[in-house]
Order: sequence, then C-alpha cells, then structure tokens
Amino acid sequence: MYEVSDRGRVRSLNRVVKSSSKLGLVFQKTYPSRVLRESPDRGYSAVSLCKYGNPRRFNIHRLVMLAFVGPKPVGLQINHLNGKKSDNRPSNLEYCTLSENLLHRHRVLGIVSKRQPMKESTKRKIGAKVRAAWARSRY
Repeated sequence: MYEVSDRGRVRSLNRVVKSSSKLGLVFQKTYPSRVLRESPDRGYSAVSLCKYGNPRRFNIHRLVMLAFVGPKPVGLQINHLNGKKSDNRPSNLEYCTLSENLLHRHRVLGIVSKRQPMKESTKRKIGAKVRAAWARSRY
C-alpha cells in the first residue's frame, strides 16, 4: 500500500510479509514505511510501485491527480501550471486538452516549438544512402 502527499511525495506504508524457509519454518518480516526515491522519466518524476512483487513505474503527477482530483478523463492531459515538471503539488496541476496545454506552453511559459533545420552533413549522409538504395534496386 502507498500514500501520496499534497507535496507530491509518495511513501510506502508499514507492512508485514510472511515467508517460509526451505526447512518449512514460517516467519514474518516487518518493513517500516518510507518515502520512495524519485527517478527521472523523460523529465518527469517517477516512482516504482509493486503489486504482488511486480514493479511498475508511475509518473508522480499522475498519482497526485488521481489521489486529489480523480481519474483522468478520456482525451485530457495533465498540465503543470508553472512549467516545472518536478513540481507535483495538486495546486500546480490541472487536467486540460492537448490544445489548451500547447496554448499554455506558448502564452504563459513563452515556449515556442520550432523545427530545427537539418544539418548539411546529415543531408549528405541521407542522400548517399538513398542513391545507394536506388543503385541496388536497378529501376
């Protein structure tokens, strides 16, 4: 079992695990609760949660929104209002559409997406590969 705080931190709860040895002895081990270590996942903070021993990675902003707002409606995304992907407080998160997210990125954060022109060396490499492929095909 896990908990999510309003500061965007995830912790495991106290738990008791029953095991048996090769000799057939049954014993219990108690694990105390602890704050889980975050790791980056494409710029977003993520944690690994286990269910029946199977780990699965979750982005923390998704866990926070699920815990404090509810499940994500179909077709919506989660937007970080201040643009910081590591700030996972509920007050900094909102559900929005793709177009709303892109408008927020441009108008509020001032981020303009531009396609970078292809380098001349890359153009030459691609051209050489295309010419070689045409030469092999003998059309």
